[in-house]
Amino acid sequence: MKFQNVHTGPRPLRSPRPPIWIGGTSDAALWRALRFGDGWHPVQFGMDWLKNEGLRRLQKLAKAEGTRLPALCPRIMMTITDEPLPEEQRLAGEGTIEQIQKDLEELQSIEAEYVLLDTYKGKPDSMPDPEVILRNLGVLSREVLDLQKQSLR
Repeated sequence: MKFQNVHTGPRPLRSPRPPIWIGGTSDAALWRALRFGDGWHPVQFGMDWLKNEGLRRLQKLAKAEGTRLPALCPRIMMTITDEPLPEEQRLAGEGTIEQIQKDLEELQSIEAEYVLLDTYKGKPDSMPDPEVILRNLGVLSREVLDLQKQSLR
């Protein structure tokens, strides 16, 4: 199909446009992130998978396409637990404060440009109480992010 005299609006406030993050872990999603995205936005991943498979596949596709890598901008589903979760079953952002701190340090070491902390697991009935979310974010801010700031000095 061909269209003529088609316009979209309103124009973005940011120039030239807002950054575009593209999610997904299939080769097709990685290709879209390389071709059209400013950032790759993986969701629900283990750190070992991200470092040893996901990023390697993205780098391999970028080399084959002759293009630059998009910024790494992952989303981690933050769930703080009292007891450590088994590493082989744990997703990034889940577990004790120490496990989450390790995830954030690893994301920093592989040069994640942004990290989205998500407290919503995708099901309305699984949404934690807002007070629990705020408490967890406060704990994360005090016990992890402040430590991160100190390690950057």
